[in-house]
Amino acid sequence: MQRNTFIFTAVLAVIAALVVGVNIGKSMRYNPTPSIPEVISPTATPAPTLVDYTNERCGVTFMHPSNLQRLESTASGTILTDPKNQQDSIIIVCQKDIPRVPLAADQMEKLTIVSASGSATLSATLYHDASEKDGTKIDKLIFYNPYKKLDVFIAGFGNVYQNAIKTIKLLP
Repeated sequence: MQRNTFIFTAVLAVIAALVVGVNIGKSMRYNPTPSIPEVISPTATPAPTLVDYTNERCGVTFMHPSNLQRLESTASGTILTDPKNQQDSIIIVCQKDIPRVPLAADQMEKLTIVSASGSATLSATLYHDASEKDGTKIDKLIFYNPYKKLDVFIAGFGNVYQNAIKTIKLLP
């Protein structure tokens, strides 16, 4: 098996493990013993600040909340996740010839990605997919970066992912 195929398969296995783990966590019930209620004054929870994520090999940069941590990282890919809320996760992988997702046209959306200098744009496809096992929705953004001559795959779900893909910029 080629090295890139192995890495891509490994990343997909990690994605599957995350989805399975989230679903197992949802099915568990926690019944705490009743306790004496405390009076707690409400405090405002500060919104996480946005930070840059840059992957030189993939040639992309985007903004994400500072509470996301690198769970896994290699030269060709990274998993960013919130340890307190695993549904806030972003996976990025780059390699040659990433297969496109075979979905109906109504499940695909065209996006435009701008270069960091603002001088060039390219078209990307956002695939609105779901897990075959349990129907969990997952979005997959796939595009070719002509500067690095690699396909880029960015997957995730939820508001954190949607906000992150709006800030993607190509690096030369």
